[in-house]
Amino acid sequence: MVAIAKRAATVGASSACFPDLDSGMYDAPIKIGSFTPVEADQLGIIFFDAVRESAAGVYDDDQRRAWASKVPSGPTGPTG
Repeated sequence: MVAIAKRAATVGASSACFPDLDSGMYDAPIKIGSFTPVEADQLGIIFFDAVRESAAGVYDDDQRRAWASKVPSGPTGPTG
């Protein structure tokens, strides 16, 4: 999120797309732990929800369906 927010700030993204930009939260430290295969299904759900729900105000239904047509599952996702 930090990299996305900082990149968005450099290209002039509106706060409608990145509401945390105005709050200064994009400068907050973030720690991402190491991935373990056991977490794959949960991460797939997070990805799917982020695309299909959180991006609804920015992308239309067709775009979000193309980006995430189904919840990825397992360590390699739906194609692996």
